[in-house]
Amino acid sequence: MTTKNISFLILFSVILSFIFFYEISSSVASDHGKKSYRKHHDDNLFSSKHSQRDKGNEFTGELSAWMFFIANITVFLSLLLKGMPRLLNLNKTSEKKILFFNKSQKKYLKYFHYILNPLSLIIASIHFSLSSCRTSSLPEWGLLSMAVIVVIGIFMKLKLIPHSIRKNVYRFHTNSIPFGCVIIILFLGHSIVD
Repeated sequence: MTTKNISFLILFSVILSFIFFYEISSSVASDHGKKSYRKHHDDNLFSSKHSQRDKGNEFTGELSAWMFFIANITVFLSLLLKGMPRLLNLNKTSEKKILFFNKSQKKYLKYFHYILNPLSLIIASIHFSLSSCRTSSLPEWGLLSMAVIVVIGIFMKLKLIPHSIRKNVYRFHTNSIPFGCVIIILFLGHSIVD
């Protein structure tokens, strides 16, 4: 692991720690009645004027989650197939077949990745506007994180990122750590809500 990867991992650990400590302190404060709830809701970084229901539109949430999953199957497969030769200690012939399969699946599934990720973000935003959560702001953090990664991907695809930083932005977008953080934040946020 290079120094850049280690520093990147440390940065994301610090950010996640901040979010989780913020959530824990907010949840404890919200257990002290409506007055505490109002304070928590006003202090929330991404507070919104939703109704006071915890339950949102499940259809849009599930649709967004499935679209996000399908859009990123190519990413999961690529990570799995890249790691297989190293983990299983395969011979050169098997390794070449796996790498060929990985190139093929990327070629055919990349269109789903390009189209479904932005659509998933739009539907997730609709889901957010129809939902409300008194107990956690993690879903909002997850939506924001997802939006950052998707928007970076769109900017890269449309070549709107300056050439001088394109390589670093590409590394960030394709790194499994930010993507994993988004999944963890969304999962934990929705677990708290449910």
